[in-house]
Amino acid sequence: MRYFQLRNRLKNAIEMVVELSAENGMASERITEVGTLPAAFDDPFLFVVVGEAGAGKSALLNALFGGGSDKAEFEPGSGRIEFLQYAAEAKESDCSGDIVEVFRPIPILKDFHLLNLQGAMALGSAYHDVAEQFLPRAELILVVFSVKNPWGDSTWEFLDRIHRQWNRKIVLVLQQCELRTGEEVAAILEHVKKTAFRRFGQQFPIFTVSAKMALLAKSAASEEAEGYRESGIDPLRQHLSRFVESSIPRLVTLIHACPAVRDALGEIKARLDVASMSIHADDKILSKLESIARNQAKQTLEKQEALFEDLYRSIVSVGEHAGNLLEAEFRFAAILLPRRRRIARIEERLSGITMKLVRRSVKSGVGIVTEDVDNLWASVSDELQEGFHLKASSSESGRPNWDTARRRFSESVLDSTSGLPGMNLLQELESLFRRRRPLMWGCLAAAILSGLAGVTLTILHRGLPGDLMAMLVELVVGVVFMMLERGPLILLPFALAVVLFIAAMRVASRSVKQARTAYNSLLDRYWERIAKAQRDAFREQTIAFHRDFVAEFKTLRKICEGHRLSYGPGMRKFERAESSLAEVERVLQPVVTALNAE
Repeated sequence: MRYFQLRNRLKNAIEMVVELSAENGMASERITEVGTLPAAFDDPFLFVVVGEAGAGKSALLNALFGGGSDKAEFEPGSGRIEFLQYAAEAKESDCSGDIVEVFRPIPILKDFHLLNLQGAMALGSAYHDVAEQFLPRAELILVVFSVKNPWGDSTWEFLDRIHRQWNRKIVLVLQQCELRTGEEVAAILEHVKKTAFRRFGQQFPIFTVSAKMALLAKSAASEEAEGYRESGIDPLRQHLSRFVESSIPRLVTLIHACPAVRDALGEIKARLDVASMSIHADDKILSKLESIARNQAKQTLEKQEALFEDLYRSIVSVGEHAGNLLEAEFRFAAILLPRRRRIARIEERLSGITMKLVRRSVKSGVGIVTEDVDNLWASVSDELQEGFHLKASSSESGRPNWDTARRRFSESVLDSTSGLPGMNLLQELESLFRRRRPLMWGCLAAAILSGLAGVTLTILHRGLPGDLMAMLVELVVGVVFMMLERGPLILLPFALAVVLFIAAMRVASRSVKQARTAYNSLLDRYWERIAKAQRDAFREQTIAFHRDFVAEFKTLRKICEGHRLSYGPGMRKFERAESSLAEVERVLQPVVTALNAE
């Protein structure tokens, strides 16, 4: 029946509203107020069924309210007045001397209580109890006549007693029509109508039915069969359904419940809207965290460029100093016999100072990225705290501990630079001098030989003196004498020796210049390797540092994801409850309009 569908829809809406109210932290009094609403419209309908014994009341109840088979859920009465109600287990209990409460596990009895009243008994001592306890509460009184004998006086006398007070609740049923022909049923029906009008001055709704035919059609699972249509049970069922659906007191109960449910839904919607705004705002912040981190990392890298420039100037300054030291080492004798240890120590000193400068640069770079990330953290976490009451960090300081990230940053940059190959200054200079050294030695040896040749000629011409001093004097005098005596050709060996010695010195000078050029080239390449390694490491670790910053919000992401997961089902439940309530209100609107018009 449509009323029960409407009532169940409203009950389902109320159940969802109660669940949502509890989930969204509404006051327990408010939840209780909404939760107790169904009790007002859960009271079953009360139908009174009256008729003589053998009129087929039990068969009629099985046809109207029984299951989809021929199983007899409603059994013939015991002769006493039976008040049929629902219970999980079958049992009976005396209500009074003539009335017995019968409890049966029949689902329809959850919504309909049935008072099975024997017509003859209604005129006895139980009439007072029935009139006092049941008739005022009865929504409908089914008066069942059998076509075998529709003129029983007790049933008509019972109608005579109740029709003035409850005439609008009375429905007449002419049962067991399968026992008569169609013409006979029509004649009996006409007679019953005339009798009712003559005795009460009005016509009651009257239906001719064959419960037996309806039950047979049910057992065949064929309610659309000809037998079911001929049973006449469907028009009676539809009439009862319309009667239930038009029960103003019941509908008014539903109408009165709707505003309370609507108000509760409004409160829930307001709370869900707040949660939705918070989730949306959190998602907005969290969704742009990576973008914020990327932009901040870019700005941090731009700041770190100044460190590379300072490092470059410092390395150039140190390189100039080291170059001067090397140039001082590039003497004539050092080129002929290079002092490897001195050059190696200069290279070691240059590398050591360079790494010291790199470590200072790394320390400054770590400080820059830490400061930037801390400022970024403060900005984002303050926005979460002030705008959405969410604490981003659980530490006492309110900031994450970046020690691990800083240590990783330093170690990575230092490893990337310290692992680079050195300048190989000694090897490069030795390669250069190895190419120049034979020429220098050749010139020097030739100069010595030329000088010895000149000395030999002089000694041969002047003779060999007795002591060293005399020999030196004789050599000088002899050279001059021979120049005067024999001409300048005697000077050729000495001139050649001087020229060769100057050539050796020129080769040494050019070697020094080439060594300085090679050193500067080595230094530039060394710096380029360091700068590239450091830039790459700075970039990689700065980005990693900001990834750590984003990762610090992982817990918050989980919290927001939990909020979103709980909000989604709650919102869907709210939509279902709102839809059910709107449908109930739509169906009840004509009743509300009619009541307001009265």
